[in-house]
Amino acid sequence: MEITWLGAGDEERYREIRLRALADAPQAFASTYEDESAFSPDVWTSRLTSDKSVNLLAVEDGATLGMTSALIEDGGVAHIVGMWVAPEARGRGVARHLIDTVAGWAVDQGLRELTLWVAEPNAPARALYESCGFRPAGERQPLPSDTSVMEDRLVREVGSGLLVERSPLPDGLDARLAEQLTFVIEIDRLKAILRQSPLAAAPRRENDAEHSWHLAMMVLVLAEYADEPIDVGHTLRLVLVHDLVEIYAGDTPLYDTAAGVDQRERELAAADELFALLPDDQAGHLRALWDEFEERRTPEARFAKAMDRFQPILLNWMARGGTWKTFDVTADDVRARKAVIGDGSGTLWKAARQLIDEGQRRGWVR
Repeated sequence: MEITWLGAGDEERYREIRLRALADAPQAFASTYEDESAFSPDVWTSRLTSDKSVNLLAVEDGATLGMTSALIEDGGVAHIVGMWVAPEARGRGVARHLIDTVAGWAVDQGLRELTLWVAEPNAPARALYESCGFRPAGERQPLPSDTSVMEDRLVREVGSGLLVERSPLPDGLDARLAEQLTFVIEIDRLKAILRQSPLAAAPRRENDAEHSWHLAMMVLVLAEYADEPIDVGHTLRLVLVHDLVEIYAGDTPLYDTAAGVDQRERELAAADELFALLPDDQAGHLRALWDEFEERRTPEARFAKAMDRFQPILLNWMARGGTWKTFDVTADDVRARKAVIGDGSGTLWKAARQLIDEGQRRGWVR
C-alpha cells in the first residue's frame, strides 16, 4: 500500500474518488453527492492547490483503497475531512495509514493537534479513531448533510512532546528521580485513553486507568479461582502495567478486526518509547512485566489475561449488550475471543459462558 499526494493535474481522479465516497457513505461527510457533482473544475483545482491543505489517496496495484484530506485551521490545528475507505479494502488498516500520514504532515507544518468529526451512529469509525489516539473534545453538532444526525468532535495531539514539558521539573532534582517523575507524569495520559466498554456506574465509557484499577481489584478478590497457584502481588503488577502502552498505541477494541491489523507492531513501538523514560533497571523490569503479560507463559500472566477478558463481560452484562451490540458480534464470536479465560481459571470461564449464553437468550448478543 502506498500513499499518493494529490496536486494540480489530479482533479479528475480526485473528483471521481470523492464522488464515489459520497455515494457510498453519505453520513460520513458534511457535504453531499448532489452538491459536489455540480462543482465546476476550478473548485476541484482550488482544493488540490491550496497551501493550507493536503489530499491523500491510499493506493495498491493501481486501485484506490481510500482517501482523506486535512485543512490547516487557526490555533495550530489540522482538520481531517473526507476520510473514506473502499468497502473491499476495509479491515486492512487503510484509514490508520492515512491518519499516520496526515499526522506526519501536521508535525512538519508545526501544528499541534488533529481534529475530526464523527457521526454518533458510526461506532466502528469512532473506535478506529480512538485506537489511533483521538479522544472526545466535548463538542457536538448536527451533521451538516443530515441535521437529524449528531456528530462529535475528536482531537489528537501531535508533536506535543512529553507532558512534563508543559511545566518542567525544577533544576537540580536528582537525575534518577527526575526520570521516574517524568514517567509518572507521562502515564497520566492513561486516564484519557477511552475504551469501548460502558461503565456500570455512569453513562459513559471507561478509560484505561479505570480498567487497570478494576482488574487489580478483581485479582485481589478472585485469586482463589486461579487454576494454578499464583503470586497475587506479581499478578497485580502485571495488570497495572499491561495497558500502559496504549498511551501511545491507543486502545484496540477486541471486536474491531480492522484496528487489530497492526496492533502488535504499534504496541511494541509504544513499549520501546514509554518504558525508556525510566532509569534502565526499572525500564527493563516494567518491560519484562509487559512482555510476560503478552506472552502468557506464567500462571500469573494467564490469570491476569483471564481478568482482562472477564471484566468487559461483566460491563456488557450490566449494559445489556454494550460492545456486543456496538460491534454487532455473535455469541460464538464472543466465546471464541474470550476462551482464553479458561487458560487461567476454569471456574471463571464457566461463569463467563453462563453470562454469554444468558445474554444471547435475552437478545443482548446475536
